[in-house]
Parts: sequence; structure tokens; C-alpha cells
Amino acid sequence: MQLGLLPRLEIQHTSASTEGQIYVPRVNRTLLIGVLLLVFLFRTSDNLANAYGIAVTGTMVVDASLAFFVVWKLWRWPLWLAIPVIGYFLTIDVSFLMANLIKIFEGAWVPLTMGALAMVVMWTWVRGTDLLHKKTQRDSIPTADLIRMLEKSKPHRVAGTAVFLTGDPQVAPSALMHNLKHNKVVHERVVIMNIV
Repeated sequence: MQLGLLPRLEIQHTSASTEGQIYVPRVNRTLLIGVLLLVFLFRTSDNLANAYGIAVTGTMVVDASLAFFVVWKLWRWPLWLAIPVIGYFLTIDVSFLMANLIKIFEGAWVPLTMGALAMVVMWTWVRGTDLLHKKTQRDSIPTADLIRMLEKSKPHRVAGTAVFLTGDPQVAPSALMHNLKHNKVVHERVVIMNIV
């Protein structure tokens, strides 16, 4: 969620003294449904082993691939050292993955399908967020321009304070613009809040 790859979900912090102990109700419900479906679909642990094998070896290949970037970019190993070291592990992991590919029709299709679905959800969320951001920027007015416009037009002021959250304080929040458009009023005090 913090990387912007998934929609926001409710996160409950379950400990007042220990950091990182969280409970995400929707994830737990999804896991429950997924586990029950797997149990009813595969029926025995022998049948489930086919799916398990490709899931583990696929994870090993992805981890080794990501380890290359950690070693090269974060640890600053030279390429001439990073490629053979990670290449050695990647060769072993890819050979295990290839050996498990023969089990695709025996149940290994399940983790591949689940991975593909997760990728589609993440791609859809990222693409949708990007499209929404572009549309919002295209339709928005800079805050400084809005203030100048309000000084000239002198809209009706109402008592109270209005707080508008925004991701970019340089741009007038859409909620403020909708309030002006539909209610034709501005509160005595307007707070434009940005949380970083």
C-alpha cells in the first residue's frame, strides 16, 4: 500500500507496546477463503505438493533476481562480481523452477494464476491512480490563482472553519472547488492541509 501498488485497506495495530503487530481484516478473510478453496480443490496434501513446489521455486527465482539489485545498487558491488555470484544462485533456482513446470497441469497452475491475478490487480491500481492523477492535474487550479480569483470575485463568506485535505498544496483541493461551485460560499477560515 505504501508503494502505491494496492488500494488502502484498514490496518489495525494490535499492540500498544510492540511496533509492527498488525491485523488487516480483509487480507485475513481473503486468506481464509483461499485456504478453504485450496483444501476443497486439492483434497490431499500430495496433490497440494505440486502447487507448493512451483510457488517455492518461483519465489526463489524472484528473490535471487531482486538480490542482484540489492547487491549491485545497495551494497555497491561491481557488476563483474555481482553477476557471477547472483548468476550462480539464479541458475540453480531457475533449474528447480524448470523441473517444476512439468507439474503445471497437476496443480502448479494455481500459484501461477494467483500470481497473475495479483499482478493484474496491482497493474490496474497503478494505472487507475495514474489516470486519476493526470485528470485531477488537468482539471485543477493552482492555489495562488484561486486566492487571486477569490479576492476579485468576493464570494459569500460563512461562519466557521473548513479543512480541506490535499496531496499537493500548490493545487486547490477538488473538495474546495466543489464547495465553491455548488454552495457558492467560502468559510471564514479555510485550512488546506497536506500530510506527508
